[in-house]
Amino acid sequence: MPRLFPAAPLGAGAASGAAVLLCCMLAAPANAGLVSVIGSQASAQLSGSGGPVAQDSFLISSLLTEFYYAESFGGSAYGAFAMDVKASSIKFTFDFEGISSMLFQPGVTMQVSFAPSFSIDSFTVGAVDAGVSGVDNADLSRLGNVVVIDLSGIGAANAGDSFTLNFSASAVPGPASLAGLAMLAAGRRRRR
Repeated sequence: MPRLFPAAPLGAGAASGAAVLLCCMLAAPANAGLVSVIGSQASAQLSGSGGPVAQDSFLISSLLTEFYYAESFGGSAYGAFAMDVKASSIKFTFDFEGISSMLFQPGVTMQVSFAPSFSIDSFTVGAVDAGVSGVDNADLSRLGNVVVIDLSGIGAANAGDSFTLNFSASAVPGPASLAGLAMLAAGRRRRR
């Protein structure tokens, strides 16, 4: 399996593989006035330069982290990150032990696909902890209901460091909604 974190472990032996934990929980209500993705189905794909490393579908929760990825460096040394999707943000939090820092290798991306009933209208860098480096709006792209984060070169000096990416979503009308709007428009034309 390809390595995503090149940071040299402190006194650790050879790499012993990767572990992926994915969690999902029940949704809680979102803030009024926002089109919220909480409670909807989504999927995430973590890829390295060699292709997909981890992928899964999950229910977006306001309670727990949706995605966790870890690589062991042997012994008790590891590097990991958690991805937490909220109503209008995605937060990445770094976790590591037995290494001096964490850094994503070139070619590492995370793709999050929201339900087709959503369109992502904006996607920008929000809060970034002082220990995080390499996060830039140029690393972000969006198309329809899919966002892609180029994690290449993003690093953390301290375990617990995080960065947040903000997005806004709008509802995409389904076939029934479009048919209802067409009938409403036809009814208005007949009355005139």
